[in-house]
Amino acid sequence: MKELWDELRESDPVAREPELTELEALVMRRAVLAALERAGGRATVWHRALVAAGTVVVAVCAGVLVRTHRPAPRGPQPPVAAPQPSPQPIAAAERRQLQFSTPGGTRIIWVFDPAFQP
Repeated sequence: MKELWDELRESDPVAREPELTELEALVMRRAVLAALERAGGRATVWHRALVAAGTVVVAVCAGVLVRTHRPAPRGPQPPVAAPQPSPQPIAAAERRQLQFSTPGGTRIIWVFDPAFQP
């Protein structure tokens, strides 16, 4: 990579030219300012308006793209059945579970162990 930088520096034609004198720089600056005055600044007003309009268009397009590229729903989720009371009495040593699922498909299972000792 260093060889590439050396090659670029050696082949740069501007590096071999002498710097502008103060008079040459002043003449160039006056020419640029005179050209700007002749333009009247109209170009900058239109330029700013076009940049603002372009920004609005890009923002609206981005909003439309984000809105239309949402993932499709997976389909209707089956309703979660309410727990039914047990027809038989529960023995003291028997474990009990509480299960439910969220609309996103997450299943949660709690196990209640009456013999659990903290």
